[in-house]
Amino acid sequence: QALGMIRQQLKSSGVEGNTVIIYTSDNGYICGSHGYGSKVLPFEESARVPLIIYDPRHSSTGRGLRCNALTGSIDFAPTLLGLAGIQAPKNLDGQSLLPLLDDTKANVRQNLLVMNVWGPTQTHFLSVLTQSWKYNYWWYKGEGMEPAEELYHLSQDPLELNNLSPANKQALESHRKLYDQAIDHWKQNAPQHYQPYATNFDRNLPWTDKQNTLSQKKKNQKQ
Repeated sequence: QALGMIRQQLKSSGVEGNTVIIYTSDNGYICGSHGYGSKVLPFEESARVPLIIYDPRHSSTGRGLRCNALTGSIDFAPTLLGLAGIQAPKNLDGQSLLPLLDDTKANVRQNLLVMNVWGPTQTHFLSVLTQSWKYNYWWYKGEGMEPAEELYHLSQDPLELNNLSPANKQALESHRKLYDQAIDHWKQNAPQHYQPYATNFDRNLPWTDKQNTLSQKKKNQKQ
């Protein structure tokens, strides 16, 4: 209803034919799935959101086309810049989604990162998604917890009920490699206040190193 009111106002203002509408959301909600009720974990119920791009100037308008490409909210900035005819800065991590309007079978990336660094430290994570797989690494150790890996074949297991780590060694190793590359990129490019998370998420660092970053964080918060 609210969207209809906005569209009506665009029509009344005479700009309906030159206004792009992007309909989406910031997150989903788990609502009890996997025994959890919030939104910060990397499961599909939380990570997936609707995305509709309506460009009245484009030939795809009104055709009801769907696309299975791997995309994320990080892609909105370069997409909006492209729609405005502005070249996206090279340091943006996202990819423009405009090629998908021209070809719904195209891809703008091979993998996508999903992360959370909000809320309780124990829920912080970094995940790697490819077209059919999702790899989660849980780094926290202590309070009865141990570091763990999860690997889900989303095409065959969309509800993420069967953890294939370490059974599927080939897929596990390939996604570990993508994960480690993401950590290296983070260490080289992330702002200083995000650097401690790269330490925490690093699969190859001992827990003592991560304890030091947590202790420093608590010390800085007290100051």
